[in-house]
Amino acid sequence: MLAVSPDDVQVVLEAKYDQGNNRRILADKTASYIDGNGKSMGTAIEQSVAVLYPDCLSSESKIGGDDYTTALGSARLQWAGWRKTDAGAARFPATGWLSGGLDELADFVEINAVSEQRTAEFVREFSKAVTDAALIMDRRFPDVAEAVKQEPCVQTDQMAASLLLNALIFHYQVASHHSEIQSPTDLHAEDKATKLFLLQEWKKILDINYWPIFAITSAVLRAVEDEKTAQRLLERLIEAASRMARANAHTIQNLTGQLFGTLLPDRKFLASFYTLPASAALLAELAVSRLSADWSDPEAVTGLRVADFSCGTGALLAAVYQRISSRVRRSGADDSELHKRMLEDVFVGCDIMPAAVHITAATLSSAHPSVDYTKTETHVMPFGLMDVPGGVSAGSLDLLEREITDSLFGDGSLAVTAKREPSAMHSQVRVPHGSCDLVIMNPPFNSATNHKLKERQSKSQPQFAAFGVPKEIQDKIAQKVKKMTGALQASVSDGDAGLGTYFFDLAHLKVKPGGTVAFVLSASFAAGRSWRKMRELIDREYEDVCVISSAGKKEDLRFSSDTEMGEVLLVATRRAVPQDGSAPTPWRWVNLAATPKTVAEGLAMATDIAGSAEEEGVSIGKLGDAEWEWGFSMRHQPSSSSNLIMIRSPEVAQNLLQLTDPDRPGLDLPRINSFASLPITRLEDLGSAGKGHRTLVKSKLTEDGVFDFTPPPGGETDFPVLWKKWGRAASKKARLTVHPDQHGRPAPGKKKMAAQLWEKYATRLHFSLEFRFTSPAAVAACLTPQPALGGRSWPSFILHPEDAPQKEHLEWAYPMVLWASTTLGLMCFYITGSRTQPGRSAITITRLPELPVLDVRTLSRDQLRLAETIFHRFQNREFMPANQAHQDPTRRDLDQAVLAELLNCDADVLERTAVIRDQWLQEPHLR
Repeated sequence: MLAVSPDDVQVVLEAKYDQGNNRRILADKTASYIDGNGKSMGTAIEQSVAVLYPDCLSSESKIGGDDYTTALGSARLQWAGWRKTDAGAARFPATGWLSGGLDELADFVEINAVSEQRTAEFVREFSKAVTDAALIMDRRFPDVAEAVKQEPCVQTDQMAASLLLNALIFHYQVASHHSEIQSPTDLHAEDKATKLFLLQEWKKILDINYWPIFAITSAVLRAVEDEKTAQRLLERLIEAASRMARANAHTIQNLTGQLFGTLLPDRKFLASFYTLPASAALLAELAVSRLSADWSDPEAVTGLRVADFSCGTGALLAAVYQRISSRVRRSGADDSELHKRMLEDVFVGCDIMPAAVHITAATLSSAHPSVDYTKTETHVMPFGLMDVPGGVSAGSLDLLEREITDSLFGDGSLAVTAKREPSAMHSQVRVPHGSCDLVIMNPPFNSATNHKLKERQSKSQPQFAAFGVPKEIQDKIAQKVKKMTGALQASVSDGDAGLGTYFFDLAHLKVKPGGTVAFVLSASFAAGRSWRKMRELIDREYEDVCVISSAGKKEDLRFSSDTEMGEVLLVATRRAVPQDGSAPTPWRWVNLAATPKTVAEGLAMATDIAGSAEEEGVSIGKLGDAEWEWGFSMRHQPSSSSNLIMIRSPEVAQNLLQLTDPDRPGLDLPRINSFASLPITRLEDLGSAGKGHRTLVKSKLTEDGVFDFTPPPGGETDFPVLWKKWGRAASKKARLTVHPDQHGRPAPGKKKMAAQLWEKYATRLHFSLEFRFTSPAAVAACLTPQPALGGRSWPSFILHPEDAPQKEHLEWAYPMVLWASTTLGLMCFYITGSRTQPGRSAITITRLPELPVLDVRTLSRDQLRLAETIFHRFQNREFMPANQAHQDPTRRDLDQAVLAELLNCDADVLERTAVIRDQWLQEPHLR
């Protein structure tokens, strides 16, 4: 059978009954359509699907007529798909078969009805036309940059050209169902393909609506003031648009959005990244599966409210629309009949970038381009100095204090303008508190602290530094947002965590009880101290909480394009009544083997994750017949010292949890069915951390620092500081003893404060804050030969008993340093730290007290003396990188010395530690 999509993509379906050798025969034949370059109507087949009917429907069953139709409708079918790649036919799932009913099979066929060859051709065509058009503009028109809110540069011209090309492609769609609109080709035939005539046609389109799509492109085209240049520009873009329109380029999901991310010059500083299509499908399916609408009831569907207050190019909203439309079609309804109301009433998309809102509106519109609408709820939000109460706007965050706020444009009318510009008609975005069924977002990750010194010097509030807003305006926006979040009943905002917490405040305010929130967040959400308020609020006011991460290698740690940070997906349903905390519900932690690479894979993962939501304990992921196809999930109460994300093996996760269990720390010994308790406590029970490095160092960024740092002179210094990662080690080899590497010279007027800092915080014990498991710096704690202040990488930690906080217990330092660099000590650091980058685990100085460590209070005097002896035995031995611990004789000997000699553990514990170590070191994140 041949299935043909609306844009003429052909999918071959082969079906057999599930009996005898039919599985193998069917798979070989279906794959041959791809491998053998099969063709239909002269077109190469790029997609094929094999379907297995249950044996109970075969001819021997003697079911016929209406009974057969009924039985088929309720049957459990199995299928697999093949698609054409450069390497040949790629099967999904890789082994085994997916299963479900006719609706699920139809969904799979529809999802796979995408021509990768055609998409690649569109990308090449689009990119070439945009590059050529940017060369024509050649940065000569500053008003073009102003229109798209970017600094003048090549990328800005490319961005403007991409918007013009996208609008021209969409122009063809509008003209195809509005006789009064002339297409670009019609204009060209009449020698009217000029700036003047095109703007006139776009004015006609704006009179219909399509405002978010054609308003900004009209401004861009007007900004190309030289008529000859404008003519050359339009000739090149119309040439490309006509070819792409004839080939149905508008059907490629968010094509412009996928390219747009590469054209945003400051996207990395603003931490605004495009959600990958497969990731968007995964998150959208998990979110939409929680909506309780009757999909066959048009009023129920169009009564939904879905919002993205940082919509970017609309990847998430488009994915949600796809998942809703699929359910509507499977119910027997016609989703095209709902399109007008979906755009006018259901989807709310807000962003501060006009270009991004343009793409969002075009993407949503292209679902049914022949269907008109009179307004949209896609809005460009004012940001910066504006003619509004208070003088500044904070974009979508203005909705924190209002249910209705002005937007720059949304429904076709201008509203807020820059100060001193004439105001215009009113355009508003209306989102009442508690009105949304779903809030889905990939907010910017930007924070006040995660920038290099040079960047932060020019931006006092980096999270509010979009569009080159001056420092004083950044401060005013920050003050406004602080005031708005402070007025909330329970704000989770924290500038150190970044804008994700601010936007969660907004989502929490707008989502209704029973509604769903779905977010793409920094991986630091799982354990970061600045995210604690957000985790606590979710724990209290949400249920069915699911956190998804990937345990793959570098490229598989993220769900967005371009970012180098690890990310997680969060899905949760708001409770009707907040929980009182007496019976906390464990969250579900889902660890993927790798992020999905195709939309079909993302949806299959989402289906399996949602289907096993009620399972207790560890749930092994399955795609088709194969276990371990996508990973595992397990339930655990969130904890700042138990970071369960990005772990590939459930055994490793369970070992880490058991090792750091605050109530019963130790090791399970499964081969002898026994448990070995270990004396482990939190570091905060044993003392206090020194001051952060911003208190110590004086820099251009802050005048509060106490010291100016210089390399130490020969001999002793008054204020030695262990600042850099390596100290003064002669070679980059890790040892338990590290020498200070900086001399602290008190800044003018800071001598008294310098003496006070020294008296309170100078010590020999220092902990690493950022541990690279692939680095030669393979110890998590060290001792300096003499007391020193701790710096950025190695803060000091003062050990003192609870009953004598001023008395330092230096004898505790020896077993502490030994433990920290054993395999078990490193595993404690690993599960506690934030793992936003491959091969690393980082702990801030404020979270250092939460680190699980050896409880040195339990050691006798003899054990403490033995620990000092062991330390001197190891202090000059060199360690290999931590991810080579299984090959490192020093680490192996240290494990033996600490566990067997110091803690008197028996051979079973040592054997189990070796097994746990080898399992842990197989984790992709460590390699």
